[in-house]
Amino acid sequence: MQKMTKFTFLLLATAFIASASMIGCQSPADKVENAYENKEEAQEDLTKAEDRYQIEMDSFKAEMATKVEGNEASMKELRAQAKADKEAVRKEMNMKLDKLEEQNNKLKQKLADYKHTGDQEWNEFKAELNRDMDELGTAFSNLRTKNNN
Repeated sequence: MQKMTKFTFLLLATAFIASASMIGCQSPADKVENAYENKEEAQEDLTKAEDRYQIEMDSFKAEMATKVEGNEASMKELRAQAKADKEAVRKEMNMKLDKLEEQNNKLKQKLADYKHTGDQEWNEFKAELNRDMDELGTAFSNLRTKNNN
C-alpha cells in the first residue's frame, strides 16, 4: 500500500513538472498574443457591464420620475381639495403640502445630480432614494386620508 502511495505521488509530481514546463515554453510572441486576447475579452466585459449599468440606471430614473410625477399630481389634487376647506384647514394643508413639495423636489434633484462612483454606492443610492420616495408616498397617503375625514 505504501509503495502504491509513493508511486502515485511520483506520478503526480512528474505530471505537474511536465505541465509546468510546457506552460513555461510559450514563446514571447504567444505570450503577447494571449495577453492581447485577454485584454480584448476584458474590454468586452467592461463594455457589457457599462451597458448593463446604463440600462439599469435609465430604468431606475424612469421609475423614480413616474413616482415624482405621481407625487406632483397628488399635490395638485390635494391643493384643489383644500380650496373648499375652511381657511385654517386650508393654510395647514398648504403648509404640509409645501414641505412635501420641497422634499419631492430634493429627491428629483438628488436623482438628477447622481454620478456613478461604484456599484456599492449605486446600490446604496438606490436603496436610500427608494426609502425616501416610499416615505414621501406614505406622507401623501396620510395627508389624503386626513383630508378626506
